[in-house]
Amino acid sequence: MIYRTEPEKIQEYYDYPAINQSGLKVILKDGIQIFKAQEEVIKGDMYYEEKAHFVIGKAIDCYITEGKEEFKRQFFISTLQKKPSDTLMSLLQMTFDNSTLTDNDDISLNGFKEILHQSLKNHVDEKGKQLYYDNRKKDNWQDDTRITSILDNTVNHQYWNELIEANGKQILSDTEKAIVLGSEDRIGIVPSFLNHPNTRFLFDEKLENSRDIDIVYQFPIYESIDDIYTKKLLDCIYIDHLKKIIRPLDIKSTREPVLMFNKAMKDRRYDLQGSFYYDSICNPLNIDKLSIRTRKDLRGYRVANFAFVVESTSLPGTPMIFPMGDDMLQHGRVGNGIYLLGYKQGLDIYKKWLELDFTIERMYPNGVLFIDNNFEYRV
Repeated sequence: MIYRTEPEKIQEYYDYPAINQSGLKVILKDGIQIFKAQEEVIKGDMYYEEKAHFVIGKAIDCYITEGKEEFKRQFFISTLQKKPSDTLMSLLQMTFDNSTLTDNDDISLNGFKEILHQSLKNHVDEKGKQLYYDNRKKDNWQDDTRITSILDNTVNHQYWNELIEANGKQILSDTEKAIVLGSEDRIGIVPSFLNHPNTRFLFDEKLENSRDIDIVYQFPIYESIDDIYTKKLLDCIYIDHLKKIIRPLDIKSTREPVLMFNKAMKDRRYDLQGSFYYDSICNPLNIDKLSIRTRKDLRGYRVANFAFVVESTSLPGTPMIFPMGDDMLQHGRVGNGIYLLGYKQGLDIYKKWLELDFTIERMYPNGVLFIDNNFEYRV
């Protein structure tokens, strides 16, 4: 059978206050200050910001793990080949969110000049400088020529109209849609995963009525590790009841050719993610939760090594499966013992800072840190 987690449960996962693998990677790569900064709203950030590869990855995951109907509920297919710039998207989104369309006779962008002007004023960097042509700003919206330049661009009007039509859905440009679902000129990532012999058996909709195979999508795990609250969201768990094997999987799309996934794995520390997830699904308590979800007793089943199911957004057509070996799982746990750390050290670092409320003065009361010949700090 196929089991899909309700969107509300997935949102609960994102809202739940616990450390996840992404946070641990930030701590190990960029440090605790960057980790904390990303948790806070910093003056100067865009009101609305999206990165195309995140939007594409989310759309792929949604279609496969939550289903076609949920994809339609969450995503709006644009007719635009390319969206406005990041700053303009943020300005238009803020204007839209602060507008009451039903109270305005003219719902075109031209009818919201005053609110657009306020959005321009609110988009400032950490020094208070406006992000959109600060040198042309005016206190009065009637005199602000920046509004005229925005209204003179047809793309901005088209995007505004699509914000209205999308009604809260994530907008996919025509180019992004082609990457996700395909077009006349290219194969999409989703149909590649669903139809290619390498991967189609993992996502076969015919398994909906199978007694021998269960597929559980977006399975959340919440657990305490050494008194630290953690959370994981596994894309896919493929359960073979005849062989009594549980296969935890993560779906990845990468800009690089698929055979360069080993380099992407190193650069983005997917080894840490795989180990973090694998060790949790091996926990008998979480096997019991999975048993409850599938209404089958999974005690005694073997958990196969974590694997990534990968397709390239730049050269699609040959999705591949990359299982982690035992040595790679261990690497994700503890690193190489020299320059690279694993998730366990990440949790240790997080716990030490958490106990001191992430205060530098409490961690280093004398304000002195030595740097050794490995360019690491030594108290």
